[in-house]
Amino acid sequence: FDNGDGDVSDNVGYLSADLSVRCEGGAYGALVAYALASAALYCAGIPALFACLLWRARDLIEPRTGGAIGDRLARERAAEEEPMRVGGVAFLYADYKPSAWWYELFVMGRKLFMSGVLVFVYEGTATQIVVAELVALGSLAVLYEVDPYLNPSDATLAKFAQWSEAFVLFGALLVKMKYLMSASSDEALFSFVVVAALLVPVALAVGAAVRDVRVALKPIVANK
Repeated sequence: FDNGDGDVSDNVGYLSADLSVRCEGGAYGALVAYALASAALYCAGIPALFACLLWRARDLIEPRTGGAIGDRLARERAAEEEPMRVGGVAFLYADYKPSAWWYELFVMGRKLFMSGVLVFVYEGTATQIVVAELVALGSLAVLYEVDPYLNPSDATLAKFAQWSEAFVLFGALLVKMKYLMSASSDEALFSFVVVAALLVPVALAVGAAVRDVRVALKPIVANK
């Protein structure tokens, strides 16, 4: 996205991402065309393709047999019977409940907004952080409401990760608005809390992985 931004020096615009390129002429036009094509392909084309594939197989991914276990069994059976239509897109829905087959599209849209679209929203201002905070809190609300994950460990990790993101954004807003105390002790405490909030999801991920390994090895140990 930096291909569209130019720095002005002596009334001549230069590309922020590469100051050897002037914001005019054929080279600049080629970079702009490349940036637009890449944005169309990666930011719109791939999510649209995934959405079409999921929508095409939605009746088999969410069988609606009347029970959660029945839905999961029917979905697994459909993936075996139709490997191209259902099994081929399992990476998009396998971690989620049948009723939340669409959740990966929501996650992709959220990531796209936070990493790409947000750079165009009042860049470098408190408004940009507020918008990001609202998106983070809205995503948390959807996560709690839908409860999409099959594995409780995945759900716990996702919740802590998004809470950590919301907390860091709130801290960034405090710093931006200069509400944070200037005393060194307060700054040290704030830094410690931010680092701790970022490390909690990592610790949960490691703990969940260790637990899954222990559960997987338990039958093997019992048979010895």
